[in-house]
Amino acid sequence: MASPRVSRNLSNSVIGVALVFAVGLAVCATTAEEAAKPKAEAGAEGPYKVLKTFPVGGESRWDFLTVDPEGKRLFISFGDETLVLNSETGEKIGAIPDTKGVHGIALVPEVGRGFTSNGGSNTLTVFDLKSLKTLLTVKAEGSPDFIMYDPATKRVFALGNHGHVITAVKADTQGDAADIATLAVDGAPESGATDGQGTIYVNLEDADKILKIDAKAMKVVETWPTDPGKTPTGLVLDKDHGHLFCSCHNDMMILVDVATGKVLDNAPIGTGTDSAGFDPKSGFAFSSNRDGTLTVLREEPAGKLKVVQNVQTAEGSKTMALDPQSGLVYLPGAKFAAAPASAPAAAEGAAKGEGKGGAKGKAGGAGRARPSVVPGSFMVLVVGK
Repeated sequence: MASPRVSRNLSNSVIGVALVFAVGLAVCATTAEEAAKPKAEAGAEGPYKVLKTFPVGGESRWDFLTVDPEGKRLFISFGDETLVLNSETGEKIGAIPDTKGVHGIALVPEVGRGFTSNGGSNTLTVFDLKSLKTLLTVKAEGSPDFIMYDPATKRVFALGNHGHVITAVKADTQGDAADIATLAVDGAPESGATDGQGTIYVNLEDADKILKIDAKAMKVVETWPTDPGKTPTGLVLDKDHGHLFCSCHNDMMILVDVATGKVLDNAPIGTGTDSAGFDPKSGFAFSSNRDGTLTVLREEPAGKLKVVQNVQTAEGSKTMALDPQSGLVYLPGAKFAAAPASAPAAAEGAAKGEGKGGAKGKAGGAGRARPSVVPGSFMVLVVGK
């Protein structure tokens, strides 16, 4: 027979194990409960919300979109064509066909033209802003992705992410080779911003850098590290304060001083960002995230960043366009089918193109399986105050 002391020790051990097991169950339950909560729940009482949803339909890949404030139109890259919607009603106005693997759209109202960057054909499609008819096609280097217009040089800049090259084309070009210039860069250019005075800023997503470029001379004049931000993707400029907002794939937005190139502060954002926006009227900055959140931030005194809100959007809403007149934010997204059981949990987090047949993978995640888009579920969300 065991002694009373041994019995007491055994009893205490059993009780201890039971307590540990109970605490473990409680912790697991709490963790599961927290994991089930939408990430956008934190700060959900902020000023922004989803005001409208435009049910576009289809299941092709998508990337960037652009707002035409004057024409009340929304240009959306969608598979091998560029959709054009009424930005107030979501009604389809038309489409620009044969834009193979289109990524972005740049509008140049002063010459009545628009440009699409066609990563699948290494071309830019030049179209008439009124009729939407294609005027000509221009060759571009390195699988052109993000595209923007610089009013100081009157050039359209297309960033060749795969080829580590930037192609600049005169906005009024007739296709002459003399109207095209290129600049090789030491990394994969992902997004850009212009100060309107002849300087453009471009981030290199695989090198964790931001380039300051003389847009007229086509020359890199300064290179700045984005640390602690890793894999920078979205980039937007606050001209009045001389600050860049750069969203990064390590779930962080950094604030960069363009006078010194120094990172002033950083703040947490959602997962899978691909675009950033800034509204000079409200002073809010935005990061659109693939996890179905739109992070809203504000710059505080002394160059500090503060998260104001995380708005619940739609899965895959990694890109955004901001209407500078209305302050509305437009985000493409869709419904996704469940990922295959064998697929990694973070499967969709690395694909550049959303939807059916996504184009390329982000750093460190190319080739992983991801959920497929539910047919006909492509949509555009409109977020505002």
